[in-house]
Parts: sequence; C-alpha cells; structure tokens
Amino acid sequence: MRIARALRAPLTVFTPSLVSDSRPAVILFAGCVERYAEQTALIALRRILERLGWQVVEMPSQGCCGALARHAGDAAVAARMAQTNQRALAAALASHTVQPRYILTLSTGCHSDVANTLGQRLPVLEAMEFLLSHTRLREWQFRSVAAEVVLHSPCTSRSTVENGLWAAEEILRLLPGLRVQLMPRQGCCGAAGAHMLAFPQRAALLAASVLDQFASFPEARRCTSNVGCHLHLQTLSDPSTPQLQHPLVLIDEAM
Repeated sequence: MRIARALRAPLTVFTPSLVSDSRPAVILFAGCVERYAEQTALIALRRILERLGWQVVEMPSQGCCGALARHAGDAAVAARMAQTNQRALAAALASHTVQPRYILTLSTGCHSDVANTLGQRLPVLEAMEFLLSHTRLREWQFRSVAAEVVLHSPCTSRSTVENGLWAAEEILRLLPGLRVQLMPRQGCCGAAGAHMLAFPQRAALLAASVLDQFASFPEARRCTSNVGCHLHLQTLSDPSTPQLQHPLVLIDEAM
C-alpha cells in the first residue's frame, strides 16, 4: 500500500534553466517510477549538474525503460517501450540546438535497458558513475557533514554498471565529516524488479537481512541508488527509522 501511495504522490514541477549554447548538456532518464518516487534525488542531481557547469536537455516523452516487462517475459511490451524511448530521444535531439553528450540514468535497475535501447545514439552513464569521473567534483570544497551513513549496494550496481559497486561510496567519502559505513553482507534485498510484487513473502524475508544491518546503525542515514530497492525497503521499514535516500541527496546538501 505504501508503494502505491508513493506512486500517487503529486509530481513536483521543476522549472529548468534556459538551454544555453555555452554549456555542455546531458539528458536525464527518469523513466516511470523515479519521476514520482525519486523526485528529491532528481532535483538534487539537476542542482549538482548546474553547479558543475552542465545543463539538462529535456526528453519529455520518455517512458518506462521496459525492464519490468522484460523480467516478466513479455518481450513484445518491452520492445514497444524501447521504441517509445527511441522516438522520445530522436524528438529531443531534433528540438534542441544544443546536442547533449550523455544520457544519465538515476536508477541502477533501469541502466542496462536504457543503455541497450538508447546507447547507439548517445553514451549512457549511471549518474554516480558520471559524477565520479568529473574532475571538478573531486576538487569541490564541500561543506562538512557531521553524520554517519549506511550505504546499501543494489544488485544492479554490481552487475550492470561498470563502476557501480564503488562509485557511490567513493563520492560520499569526498564529503568531509561524513562517516560512510558499508553493509558487511551485500545480498539481494528482495525487490528484484517485480519479484517484490509477485512473491511478497519471499521478498520480505530477503529484505529482513538488509533491514537488520541498517538497524545496527540506528542513528545513521540510509542510502541506496536503485528505486526498486528504495521502495521495497522503505515499505518494510519501521516508520520511526530514518528514511532511505539516494546518495545524490547527501551530495547536494554538502555542495
């Protein structure tokens, strides 16, 4: 029920800066769920990019990446979703004088499908991977963050993103004063695409191990970089515990 409420939440309207010929540009792929469930992270990423001198070219007709349909074995639906995003990218490239250099994905669970669908037109990078390669971010004078964070590493960050296993950790370690804790047992949280919906009891058992590890750090902030993991773990969490966040939120706060 809490997942359904998250997806019915009002969509925050973000007013982008005017596109300028003088700054390099990227496209953000927000897909279907992220634009509702990860609004805070999307806004944080936009602000980070602006500070680093990048601008965002809009791709308004984008839709679901097709991962859930593909996981369910519905290749025809996944193919139609891929075609929708290919048309959306073509329209975005045709409507702007500034040509973006990259497509950035926010959720590691979408990354592989977006790369397969759109990667022939533009390089597709996961957002944390892109930021990690940015020299200006490494040299940024971050504000001190007197806090502790426990970082959950989604399965997809280990299997589909080239530097996904350590990109978020390395960036968070750039923030002065922030104590970064990694989970000692990095297993599947149970979300696994539609697994949490099709097999909720088994998914809850897998989530219990992750939540127990979070509980070992009761005052720490909690981070994960995949929207499916975020929704699943937050749904099963005690409401009195800290809310899960994307690592981008902490980076934005410290800039």
